[in-house]
Amino acid sequence: MDESRESGFLSAKLDEAWIRRLKEANSWNTKLAKGEIRPGLVKRVSWAIQALHAGVNYSDRRVFLEKRWREVDGRKEPSLAWALNDTFGHLFWIGGGYKVGFLLFHWR
Repeated sequence: MDESRESGFLSAKLDEAWIRRLKEANSWNTKLAKGEIRPGLVKRVSWAIQALHAGVNYSDRRVFLEKRWREVDGRKEPSLAWALNDTFGHLFWIGGGYKVGFLLFHWR
């Protein structure tokens, strides 16, 4: 068997991909909490519109929405699906597509 398809090699590759994804998510969340990351223009405009429609103090609502984004909505979690993509590439998605197709067409 080709060494690139052996379980030991693939397991190590998946571990590396997962650790990298975990570090990226933790780095993003740390920068987000410190205020080093600014929300995009579309997000800020959306907040402005929501604050205007809320009928309460505009600046209080705007501050609340940004705080919620920094603490909840804007946080990132590492994705096992993307780590598997890093490991197996397009074969992971093709296999998933076949699985979904099988379930859709053979489920009664």
